[in-house]
Amino acid sequence: MFWTHQNIRRILLDFVQKVIPNSHKNGKLELYVGNDLAQDFGLSSMQIVELAAYINSFFHFFDSKNPPSLLTDSLLDNWVQKVLDVRMENDEFLSFQSSGTTGNSKIIKHSIEFINCEVEFLKGILHQPKRIISFVPTNHIYGFLFALVLPQYWGIPIVFISQLDKCCFESDDLIIATPFNWQFIYDSLNNKTCNCAGVSSGAPLNDQLYNQLLNLGFGVTEIFGSTETAGIGFRHKPFKPFELFPYWTFNENGKSIYRKYDHQNFHLLDHIHLQTSTTFTIGSRLDEMIQIGGVNISLTNIQEKIQTISFVTKAIVYAKSVGTGVLIGVTVSLSNQDELTKLKFIQEINQLLDPLEMPTNISFVS
Repeated sequence: MFWTHQNIRRILLDFVQKVIPNSHKNGKLELYVGNDLAQDFGLSSMQIVELAAYINSFFHFFDSKNPPSLLTDSLLDNWVQKVLDVRMENDEFLSFQSSGTTGNSKIIKHSIEFINCEVEFLKGILHQPKRIISFVPTNHIYGFLFALVLPQYWGIPIVFISQLDKCCFESDDLIIATPFNWQFIYDSLNNKTCNCAGVSSGAPLNDQLYNQLLNLGFGVTEIFGSTETAGIGFRHKPFKPFELFPYWTFNENGKSIYRKYDHQNFHLLDHIHLQTSTTFTIGSRLDEMIQIGGVNISLTNIQEKIQTISFVTKAIVYAKSVGTGVLIGVTVSLSNQDELTKLKFIQEINQLLDPLEMPTNISFVS
């Protein structure tokens, strides 16, 4: 049973960071201190309501006959106990929220039975470590499986990167991270060898970075999946195809996938190139999305935003692989090509675009 006071508190704190992502406490040790959501964590009354809605949805409060109200107080420990009460009554489903980068986010329901099935398989492809260090929040399906359920089943400590006052990996650690985190780890180590295992998911892991990590002593397993499907495939080496999890079967030349466990079909968002019936490689996304820092970014949306600028006559947004990452570029034509207008363009896109959407390369053409 993975519903402990500590685990539920961890999930609630990850949702707190979702509600106040730019808080000065975000990712700091101080986040773990305190009990009152308003006084200790600085949530406004509106943010507490937003947080309660996330918790109601994630834990399926309204599947209970008489669900408790989270809004009767703002004490985190009381909320944890209410979650425990709900799960004791009904522990059938959890619901995760997709990123919604391409539009409205979706609520994805997974059964506890399926989660247990997935974790049982994951235990077979990973060596049991001494402890797990996670860069990934537990309210995401990836973090929930690897940073909450797995350590609970193995009976080993879990340490979240936000709890560490220094980034220190020990031999036989298992590090749970996204490609964005792995790039940070690699860039930080100055070629220092680390005899650790790792898991990468949330976005494609560039083969070059993958190889660099192996050369530093990291034994990294890459997982391909999504919020909708959880894990689909895995590989232990770069430049190699993925192996399909045993309870999946591809349909329609890799355009969709069938889960034997509960007879469900899912459409895939990536071009899949089948090597055999159980091995495959991954191409570009079907919707022309790219992933930066584990976040889906729409090139079409960026282009449409830029074209709302009154003095932009034409803009073409593109992406290209550079080294171990992806860069966004734009070729833009302005109604006036003087330096003042170009400077104004830079100022405008800084206001319009999210940080991950910002083009690294900007070319002005007449």
